[in-house]
Amino acid sequence: MSGKDESQRDLKTLLGTLGLDRLISGRVTGGVCSVGEWPGAAQALGAVVLAQDQKYQGWLVVTKSVREQEDMALEIEAWGGEPLVVPEAHRGNEGVLPDSDLEAEWLGALARLTAEPKPRLVVVTEAVLEEKHPSPQEIHAGMFAVREGDTLDPLQLVEDLVKAGYKKVGTVSERGEVARRGGIVDLFSNQAEGPVRIEWGGDRVESIREIDIHEQTGIGGIAETWIFRGQARETPRHAGLLDYLGEGWGRLSCLHEADGEVRAGVFTGHGFSDEPIREAGLAEARRRRVGAEIRSWLARGWRVVISGINEGEASRLEEWMGECDLSPEDIGRLEFVISGLGRGFAWPEGKWVIVTGAELLGRTETRRGYRRASALAAERGRRPVFDPGEIKLGDYAVHLQHGVGIYEGLGDKPGGKGQCLMLKYADGARLYVPVEESYLVSRYVGVGKKRPRLDTLGGGRWERARAKAERAVEDFAATLLRTAAEREAMPGKAFPPDHEWQGKFESEFIYVPTVDQVRAITETKTDMERSRPMDRLICGDVGYGKTEIAIRAAFKSVIAGKQVVFLAPTTVLAQQHARTLRERFADWPIVVDELSRFRTATEQRKVIRGVADGSIDVVVGTHRLLSSDVEFHDLGLVVIDEEQRFGVKQKEKF
Repeated sequence: MSGKDESQRDLKTLLGTLGLDRLISGRVTGGVCSVGEWPGAAQALGAVVLAQDQKYQGWLVVTKSVREQEDMALEIEAWGGEPLVVPEAHRGNEGVLPDSDLEAEWLGALARLTAEPKPRLVVVTEAVLEEKHPSPQEIHAGMFAVREGDTLDPLQLVEDLVKAGYKKVGTVSERGEVARRGGIVDLFSNQAEGPVRIEWGGDRVESIREIDIHEQTGIGGIAETWIFRGQARETPRHAGLLDYLGEGWGRLSCLHEADGEVRAGVFTGHGFSDEPIREAGLAEARRRRVGAEIRSWLARGWRVVISGINEGEASRLEEWMGECDLSPEDIGRLEFVISGLGRGFAWPEGKWVIVTGAELLGRTETRRGYRRASALAAERGRRPVFDPGEIKLGDYAVHLQHGVGIYEGLGDKPGGKGQCLMLKYADGARLYVPVEESYLVSRYVGVGKKRPRLDTLGGGRWERARAKAERAVEDFAATLLRTAAEREAMPGKAFPPDHEWQGKFESEFIYVPTVDQVRAITETKTDMERSRPMDRLICGDVGYGKTEIAIRAAFKSVIAGKQVVFLAPTTVLAQQHARTLRERFADWPIVVDELSRFRTATEQRKVIRGVADGSIDVVVGTHRLLSSDVEFHDLGLVVIDEEQRFGVKQKEKF
């Protein structure tokens, strides 16, 4: 990749070369600096630079709103800082209690402030400063650590936690719960991100592991775990946040109201916005403007830094600069970095400017993607084997091989290591199912309220019922096979192999695709390249990346010269898909439009004409797309979201 120095690939490395020490460090008097007039990313940069000034114990960064607080933390992380975010314990003026995740983050942040060394940057809102919190002494006294090698009585630990308000359960699934099975204690502390499992050998702690809450198995060893003994909501609140910080802290005010030393007019915006481009002509105008602006900066001797969210986007941006009529020499003078910076800015005095891919390509999902992409990918990559929330103690459950029993919870394997599910059958017989085989167990779902009969282990009733069900399934499968054979005999459109643009487009995806996502995308494109009609169903929970699979298939179709339909059951969902598609296709010659009842009659007629003459590549809409007046120029792909909400005849219209 071009650039002045291959090592300057992230903002943290770049930071030391920007000459910022002389700008801020050592020049803040009174301990309060106001930068409310600076662009948001510049405020974050100022915080990171100030944190390096050892004259202060640390810096309190104050924002106006929760959204600004979260954005500030993300921008600080992008510059290589390590901020501590103290969330608002009660959002809004109604005094509504927070959800458990927010409360855990708040409690964990307060606990972190009672430990040494304290973080150098603490990001808060005005409301956090005004709120009352438990005293630092109460939080510090409530926290204790369990470490490998500690001598500790597991029974006494559980008793102490129950007295402190924890709930003793069979399987830990929520904060404030604890479970004990012999020399194993599972607990989910009130301030923790996830539960842990502590195992004893005698009275000595042998291991501490984090727990996969879905599979109820240990997933990684840790040296220690911190536990808060108490209930945060019941702890008296009579202290301010400043009581946690002590002396020697500076304050960086990001409010528009001036506070302390005002540093105005230092950093400025560069004039680019992150609004998505919806018209091809406007996209061309943006490229011309970007090229002219960058040439102007370079002609004045400015240093120009271009930031991409990942390798794919950074490479695409470098190529895109050529489309902006920049010469190879000009592109060679640009510096390309990879970071999660959402917005850029300029420093006229220092003669440098940083511009992000979000601003150049019209993308708005940078922040969430950068902060959580790897965590979400790791979580979504796990396939839950057993969900303790699916079956509760006393529920009827079905084992694939042994039939209907009663679920009695998780326990230790008889005479062995590891955990198992316990099922009770007729005549008091019990079946112990290892957790790794828990996929064989599911919750019983019957018709009506009649209780099922418990099966007998080793009996023949369950086998007979299974055989009868299997025969019915085989009859239905034969019908499906006939339908599939008829489809296979129909001619279809075979799409060509991936165009070189396909890889570039896919590399711009700001998240890390899961293994299942990659497989579904590959199989979908393979189907498209066959000379038979494709009929593929993509299943997955909300947020698991189904839309991205459809977007990549749509891109492949459009590049091959075929139109695409995105059919959604509701107008709101159609609008969301249209917005997502416009953002993803913002820098590609693809025209996206929408047809729904939210469009005026004139707009609808214009969309229908565009679909008919081929000027619209992708049309997103509701049942309006099924109307008889909608005709396509050359339709190649139909994507139906929530397909179960459309009838067979509606789907066959295409």
